Amino acid sequence: MRAGEQAIVVEVGLDDDLAGWLAAMGIGPGQTLTVIRRAVFGGPLHVRTGSGGELAINASLARSILVAPAPGTA
Repeated sequence: MRAGEQAIVVEVGLDDDLAGWLAAMGIGPGQTLTVIRRAVFGGPLHVRTGSGGELAINASLARSILVAPAPGTA
C-alpha cells in the first residue's frame, strides 16, 4: 500500500496474543486502515485506524496483515 491508500483488514496471520493486541489497537478483520507514510529502507509503516488511532508497525508485522482495497478505492 502507498501513502493515502485505504484498505480493509481481511485476516491477521499472527499468534493469538499479538493478534489480540493489534485488534485492541484497531487492526483486526473488518477494520479500515489508511497508510499515512512508509519509512524508507523497509522501515515502519505509519497507519491510521478507522477509529482514528495512529501507530507505526514494522515491515515484518505488516506482512502478516492481509488487506483488501477499501470499497471505492480500487
